[in-house]
Amino acid sequence: SLILSSEWNPRERNNFITSGQDGTIRFWKEEKKCTDTIVVRSKKAGEKIQPVTHAKFFNNSSMIVSATADGVL
Repeated sequence: SLILSSEWNPRERNNFITSGQDGTIRFWKEEKKCTDTIVVRSKKAGEKIQPVTHAKFFNNSSMIVSATADGVL
């Protein structure tokens, strides 16, 4: 999938996240492949998965904030 954003973890420098056109946020470790994946889905039944255009660490990296192509945060 096409990567739309990426960011290093500000507290753990060998970890980073990416967001993708396939509606996912993926967690990575520098020395490994993807360690976890979140699929972001619309709350409305039957709607297609939207690309996750941005994902950022927030609140001293204890949370992640993301935005999708349809404007949902």
